[in-house]
Amino acid sequence: MSDPQSAPPAAPGPAAPQVPAGRLRKNLTDLDQPPGWRGCIDAFSGGVLRGWAIASTAPASPVVLEVVLGGVVLGRITTDQPRPDVSKAVGQVVQAGFLVGLGAFDAAPRRAAARALRGLGLLEVPLTSVLSLRVAGTRLELPPGRGLSEAPVALARLLELLGEVTGSTLGADYITLRDQLLQAGPATDARAGDVQVVAHYLPQFHPVPENDDWWGPGFTEWTNVVAARPWTAGHYQPHLPADLGFYDLRLAEVQQRQIALARAYGITGFSYYYYWFSGKTLLTLPIDRHLEQGYDLDFCLCWANETWSRRWDGSENQALITQDYRPEDDEAFLRSCLKYFRSPRYIRIDGAPLLQIYRVAQMPDPRGTFARWRAIAQAEGFPGLHICMVETFRADDPQAHGCDSSSQFPPHSMPTEVRTAEHAGRDPAFTGKIMDYADIVQAEIARPRVGHLRFRGAMPSWDNTSRKGAAGTIFQGATPALFGLWMAHLVAQARATQAPGRRLIFVNAWNEWAEGAHLEPDRRHGHGYLAALRDALAPEAGVLAALADPAAPPPPRDEVRTLVERLLNANRQLTRLVTARPVTVPRRGGPFLHVAAGVLRTRPAPEGAQYWLERLNHGPAPEAGLIALGRADGLAVSGWLQLPGQALSPALPVLLCLSAVGRPEEAPLRYLAQTGARQPRPDVVAALGQGEGTLWAGVAAETDLTAVAPGLYDLSLAVGDAGGSDKVVLVPAGLRLLIG
Repeated sequence: MSDPQSAPPAAPGPAAPQVPAGRLRKNLTDLDQPPGWRGCIDAFSGGVLRGWAIASTAPASPVVLEVVLGGVVLGRITTDQPRPDVSKAVGQVVQAGFLVGLGAFDAAPRRAAARALRGLGLLEVPLTSVLSLRVAGTRLELPPGRGLSEAPVALARLLELLGEVTGSTLGADYITLRDQLLQAGPATDARAGDVQVVAHYLPQFHPVPENDDWWGPGFTEWTNVVAARPWTAGHYQPHLPADLGFYDLRLAEVQQRQIALARAYGITGFSYYYYWFSGKTLLTLPIDRHLEQGYDLDFCLCWANETWSRRWDGSENQALITQDYRPEDDEAFLRSCLKYFRSPRYIRIDGAPLLQIYRVAQMPDPRGTFARWRAIAQAEGFPGLHICMVETFRADDPQAHGCDSSSQFPPHSMPTEVRTAEHAGRDPAFTGKIMDYADIVQAEIARPRVGHLRFRGAMPSWDNTSRKGAAGTIFQGATPALFGLWMAHLVAQARATQAPGRRLIFVNAWNEWAEGAHLEPDRRHGHGYLAALRDALAPEAGVLAALADPAAPPPPRDEVRTLVERLLNANRQLTRLVTARPVTVPRRGGPFLHVAAGVLRTRPAPEGAQYWLERLNHGPAPEAGLIALGRADGLAVSGWLQLPGQALSPALPVLLCLSAVGRPEEAPLRYLAQTGARQPRPDVVAALGQGEGTLWAGVAAETDLTAVAPGLYDLSLAVGDAGGSDKVVLVPAGLRLLIG
């Protein structure tokens, strides 16, 4: 780049250090005189531009760039993507990358650019002659990197990327187009998919005599829902239904509409809560109707085997109806299920009916009970009975109870960080907990596999303040986009790891309105969560279904192909938007503990080893230097580990280490703390180009400093050897902490 005279004046504030030119890669542009910028366009593929840029006088500051095509400014973008390679080159953590598709810009400048390109009268054009990125407010242009193809580009392809489809202009960006297509019509037959999505179904939406006696005449779940209110600033309550309204399940039309809606968005079945108490059943109306009417949707039973109480949380206090587990109950219960098992729509695993148990740990002799159940099922002509333990109330080992599998039931057994104190404007009466929905999505995507058959699960959102009021639990920040990202991961994992017929994913829930966990449309998100689910299953199916009109001839093949490509590209962009949020991790790190001299044996770190800090105590990490912390402040860090020659598997032992400055080598003063769950970092893999061995480079911890003696300490990571070496490598973080 050139023309530094056109550069805007530097922002006020302390002078940033000059970027050491000697540490830059060869393909980076350098300017002798400041102010100036460095960067390049790395690639242009599928209409997506990728590259990086930094200001040489302030590398940590974002750079605003103008995208110019055919002499027309399409719009401005800002560098906001992680680029570990650039961070390494300049010696500090920077968000120097950019990633943008041509279809993300407004329709008017795209149309103007298309007119300019058509005016060239060429069939092919050199890309670098018509496409450029320049620093906003200057004439400085980013040079093409080595990864940018020099081959001519077909003009028709550029027009297509701008939104030109069969000669017409679609005046909508990718995300809007995607939403329009997915809302336009039903998906194909849900049973045709290899992944089965089963949503838990609450039948508590019609009056029964027992609820009338316990809670008052006409009580249903809606009684709790409408009484909800916000407890913090921005708290979404109450959740109010949209399409189906405040329905009454005594009307068969309601259930028919529910099933039609579920099938339209790719849901294959309902898991009905089955309330059975020593021969007495409650709220079985929708299950019995499903069986009698033969609805075109699969289903199974989930025995809700807990005592009903006035506290709505399964406690034994103020019991309304109890689970007694009498000896004769084993046979009576299983025989009550047989009529459902015989339905052709009942869900089976390897031919055996699937039966979920909500609280297996409350059963006095689950192994004995299950043996009797299986014997009855086989005597009735079934090949067996597949018993699935629901992972509730810290139950995590189905084999310990004699179950065949387990199913996740979020948010149960999914520990996340409590962030109540971070939310301003809380009602002083609120005594519950506030979590971050994005935390649980990130943790679940990174969750390792287990040694038994586990059916993964997700929840669209969670907020049970409708039932528990000020003592409830809220997962703030739930959105259809994050839910779709979670579901897309579970769908891909099921296809990759489970055999056909075992690819089940459970969603909590279809209609848990009083727990804020519902796929049914509400007045804020409409069909957003349902569309995100269908998109995660098969984005192409949504487009083709939207285009399929039996009364009209099929659309041209090229148009269908183009729309499908644009839909997929839109989803890639949306995923990038979602995953670009700051990394947050659960508080799984333990406190710092003193390590006696001679206990921690170290070996030299390889050249290039570094812990690149991105955040420190919930803010951007400083470049270097001395940081003062009070012991009451605690220490929270996140970043990524570079350790040449070492595969960074999740099993690699990694601890946070504080080493007192000025101590002799033979008598060091050190403190160690556990780190949180390791984080996959595909951005590090892409930037460093060192293969999948660097995928699990993310290391974060949040701990306290109360056990640390006041003093000056160097921060590092103590990395062990998964193979069993008795020495650790101390990987420096480049920060010195003054702890007082």
